[in-house]
Amino acid sequence: MRLTLTVVDPYGGDSADVVLDADPESTVGDVARELAAQVGHAGAQVIPLGHQGQTPAGNTPMVYVDGYAVDPSATVVGSPLRDGAVVSLQDPSGCLPGEPTGLVELRVVGGPAAGFVHRLGVGRYDIGSGNASYVRVDDPEVEARALTLSVATDGTCQVVVHGEHDAVTLDGEPVADAQQRRDEEKRRAEAGDGEADGASGKKRRRKKREKKKKKKDGSAGQSPKKGGRFDWPLGGQIAVGNSLLELARYSPPNAALKWSDDGLGLDYNRPPRLRRPSGRPASGCPPSRVTTRPGPCPGSWR
Repeated sequence: MRLTLTVVDPYGGDSADVVLDADPESTVGDVARELAAQVGHAGAQVIPLGHQGQTPAGNTPMVYVDGYAVDPSATVVGSPLRDGAVVSLQDPSGCLPGEPTGLVELRVVGGPAAGFVHRLGVGRYDIGSGNASYVRVDDPEVEARALTLSVATDGTCQVVVHGEHDAVTLDGEPVADAQQRRDEEKRRAEAGDGEADGASGKKRRRKKREKKKKKKDGSAGQSPKKGGRFDWPLGGQIAVGNSLLELARYSPPNAALKWSDDGLGLDYNRPPRLRRPSGRPASGCPPSRVTTRPGPCPGSWR
């Protein structure tokens, strides 16, 4: 069997891409000694410490795949050694990091840093262009600490704007106006349709209009507002500086993988992309036209 592997020596800092041509019944210990010779780890006696009693026989280095130790007595065909695997010697730090998880995904969908995806769990995260920000956005128009995102256990998110409200928009409108509109829609939904028929409902709505008018007249000539906490719904896009940030629910990878028949790799089953017909297609052929050709005149074949 032939496998292409990447061998990493975390202690020496060396790595090499090798093609392994071995018998399927060869042991992992035999393969480990050959792999160690490819990255310069040969002849030195290694004393493993803190490997939970897993001591290789002789001078056989310990092999790690996906962060887990591989039994040196296991056969190659029965081990996690597969085509394209990354093998770390003596320490699992050389393995590739696992797939990051989280509760939500913060995606940079526009701007100089477009394409970055940050998976976040429960907690608070500063967003900005500064080095101290947990989510760093490489945009000179974004402040060093522009936003602070809070993720709750149920997946709901809120954002704190540290700069001016008018400089940050949510789905195309100022973030403060968007919050006020959602609060108003929520109050209307809670009040129901019964309030519209009563005199108390009309009186309450009139007071709201008067209060809103006074608030608008009093805010004229004031400086732009700063700070405040606002809801950030999933699927909403916040524009700050020259960047556009989108919040979405995290979904784990769901590729249809299965072991190949020879056990050397993984087969990917891609579902068909053809769309099923919406209706029953019409069957039948149009009636054919009957054409006649004039034949020879009688007696012309003499």
